[in-house]
Amino acid sequence: ASSDHFVIYGEEREETLRGFGERLEIYHAAMARLFGYRVTKPSPSNRLTIYVVSRRAQVGDLAGLDNRYLTGFYVPRAGSPTAVIPELKGASSRFEISAETVLLHEYAHHFMAYLTARSFPRWFVEGFAEFFSGVRFKPDGSIGLGTPPLHRAAELAYAPRVPIRRLLEFDGGTDVSRAGNDAFYGQSWLLFHYLQMAPERAGQLATYQRSLASGESALEAAEGAFGDLEAPAREMETYRNRRKLSVLVVD
Repeated sequence: ASSDHFVIYGEEREETLRGFGERLEIYHAAMARLFGYRVTKPSPSNRLTIYVVSRRAQVGDLAGLDNRYLTGFYVPRAGSPTAVIPELKGASSRFEISAETVLLHEYAHHFMAYLTARSFPRWFVEGFAEFFSGVRFKPDGSIGLGTPPLHRAAELAYAPRVPIRRLLEFDGGTDVSRAGNDAFYGQSWLLFHYLQMAPERAGQLATYQRSLASGESALEAAEGAFGDLEAPAREMETYRNRRKLSVLVVD
């Protein structure tokens, strides 16, 4: 399937790939409007190429990693950026991640790379991708961004918490013990959603990003923007237990 921004290869039914490509274009347009990014048609070589493989185990093989839990990956590069995901079947339950959600997570990384050349702490990068991969396509053509990722429910409910300071400064290196890090993705989403959507934290994410751009460390920027770091750690727990959460809607 070929469109303005995507080329998708997969042994799928035509209507499956066509619908997938159309939803990706809607998603791209919504993200562009949200961030004030002028939508232009890229050269054919700069479209995102997506390979849909038949089994999830093949994702890890193609990434060169011995990781049977890997559900997708994205390779940013000038000319033919690439993503690999498993077959486009729906999740077997609402608590399982779907291949489409995996791709939207990876495309959020792709979109962030186009927005800025700056690097960000790992929690922000993954929290951003988790937030913007939570998508609801509505029949009227509108799209909801930031819907809760129910595939993170178990880790948010049962996995040991990552201490807030470790969460904020973790860079993905091997020097940080994996013990207690099972909730990293879920907590990154929760903190990003809270800072993005909670009225009492309005503007703090922008302040945080400016502080990082000025050269402050991850923890210095967080303390300057969010205040006492134990406060958001406590408030995240309360926020997690709300019966309803707001989403961003693009018409």
